[in-house]
Amino acid sequence: MQPKYIGPVCKGSYSLGSACGNCERCVWERDNHPERVQAGITSRQEAQASARRAALNKILTSLECTAMWLEGGCSPIHAAEEIRLNIASVKKLRDES
Repeated sequence: MQPKYIGPVCKGSYSLGSACGNCERCVWERDNHPERVQAGITSRQEAQASARRAALNKILTSLECTAMWLEGGCSPIHAAEEIRLNIASVKKLRDES
């Protein structure tokens, strides 16, 4: 049974990956239910991996469209701008990991 808390507590959950980790409730849950903490870490890692895959898919689609632009005779200057945007996105993903 959870104790009554003195101070304000978050409404997050380790299981869902939304716990703040600092309030009394999170400390109690971390100390009494370590399996929930591990589940939350796994959920957070899966969410990060999913977001990364989605970002990479967006970059790949954009690069494929850029290739089609060039094959269709569109401006290389516009294609270069699009490629630079994709390079910036890849750098951002690299820096986040």
